[in-house]
Amino acid sequence: MNNRRAGQAASSDIPSAGNGPGYWDRRDVLRAAGAVAAAGSALGASVAQAAPAFHVPPLYKVVADTRFADSRAFAAEAAHAGHRVAWTNGDVTKLWYDELDLLWRGDKSALAGLTEYGAFFCLERLALDRGLRVVFKAEHRRLASGATAHAVAGPPAVVTQAALERLSGNAWAAQAASMALAARGAGPVGASRQATSQAGPGQPPLLISWVLAPKPERRI
Repeated sequence: MNNRRAGQAASSDIPSAGNGPGYWDRRDVLRAAGAVAAAGSALGASVAQAAPAFHVPPLYKVVADTRFADSRAFAAEAAHAGHRVAWTNGDVTKLWYDELDLLWRGDKSALAGLTEYGAFFCLERLALDRGLRVVFKAEHRRLASGATAHAVAGPPAVVTQAALERLSGNAWAAQAASMALAARGAGPVGASRQATSQAGPGQPPLLISWVLAPKPERRI
């Protein structure tokens, strides 16, 4: 196992030069964040007003896949909100062994992401063994019609009709990030809703946006 401390940035945080067409560096993320910031600001304000007084666990990182534009847009919104990004190409093995395995032995920090199902499933199984669980999950399925069907489950204060209407827009990945980031401190899963938007170029058949966090606890 790598002896790097769990809180220290790993090489997966930023893709190295020469990674090919999917390469994004930190400047790319920040430039994209400027373009999508407006999509999440309204949701953040509404959630802050409506959410119960639950403890908000710290967010360790946001997991993003360099291969998919929607995942990069999700990461851009998270970076704009001040969160670190763990870049992958679909394989989360290095992230687990270099960082999460040690981190979750003691610190139960939350983890969020927009990935393919396989990466989500692996991290969910590993997180369950360390006392974390899914507190937000949205399936973004590309349809033959050219649309994207969104099936979202999370805290009622986050999964609102107004939030789903913004998820129906072209910047759905940024909106999914805003909902995911708000969900980790908004209480347990209690609402499921659906929405539809247009599929973007290169979108895979199924992407999952998700949050893994300790069981929500009310503030005293």
